[in-house]
Amino acid sequence: MPLPGLWREENRGSKKGNSYTLELIFPDTEENRLNMGRFLMGGDFHAVPRQAMLQCFDPYAHAGQITMQLVHKHFIIQRYVQGRELLEARA
Repeated sequence: MPLPGLWREENRGSKKGNSYTLELIFPDTEENRLNMGRFLMGGDFHAVPRQAMLQCFDPYAHAGQITMQLVHKHFIIQRYVQGRELLEARA
């Protein structure tokens, strides 16, 4: 089952970690809402009533499109390694 939509990604780094912003955009049809719901819910999809699944996308609907902005924080833990400056300079 192909998933409709467009993913746009933006990466913003900070001292606390990296924030990845994704924007999911797809045409607002019942079929697309159900396909995306199936993708997002996995094996639990059938536990959610059909009407409730369709209504979950209402807050993201505008002008015939569903637009969802998702932000994920990624943290990287590093330890100091002697000579690291030399390795970074070569990269």
